[in-house]
Amino acid sequence: MRESLAELLSSSDIVSLHVPSSKNTRHLVDEDFLAQLRPGAILLNTSRGDVVDEGALLKALDAGAVRAGLDVFADEPGGGKGPWDSALAQHPGVVATHHIGASTEQAQRAIAAGVTEIVEAFVAGEARHCVNLEESRLGSFTLSVRHLDRVGVLAEVLDRLSGAGLNVEHMQNRIFRGGEAAVASIDVAGQASDELLATLRGIPHVLGVSEVTLGRGSERP
Repeated sequence: MRESLAELLSSSDIVSLHVPSSKNTRHLVDEDFLAQLRPGAILLNTSRGDVVDEGALLKALDAGAVRAGLDVFADEPGGGKGPWDSALAQHPGVVATHHIGASTEQAQRAIAAGVTEIVEAFVAGEARHCVNLEESRLGSFTLSVRHLDRVGVLAEVLDRLSGAGLNVEHMQNRIFRGGEAAVASIDVAGQASDELLATLRGIPHVLGVSEVTLGRGSERP
């Protein structure tokens, strides 16, 4: 955490810009901004060209004070075609690319294939690339329910848990090889009574039920 922009710039090896183009951000990167960077720092701009004072950046590049990676320029053509010559883009201290340089046919095909894989996984019951999952397991205890792979078995288990006022916070059901039997791991908030466990074991096609208290590792068969 830095208290000021000056403190941030002077302590950063790489500064990446991600701001819109507006009157408040025009030439945000000027001579003063660049002077506060540590020697040899890298400036990355993938937002808008007019955020950078290109004259000031050229001076800093010529002095060897900074390096830059840019995919936007202040005077680039507004359309797909047009004459353009940029001293900044040709500078040996700059790595330059098109703003949509990653949008190749190969990349588009890879994105489409990735989306298809994610959808197929979701249909199969798997959520991929989640960024907001709990780092630790939820609930108070985990039920391990071994059962025959029959329609309605888990629905009955969940119905009994609901009737006992227990909330299911996570569940995973894995089918054993051969497709005849399965085991469901169910993270539940609350407390399971001996009566409830006995009721669950009495559900048709349930082969066994055990309870593990989360955080303590104790198991109740």
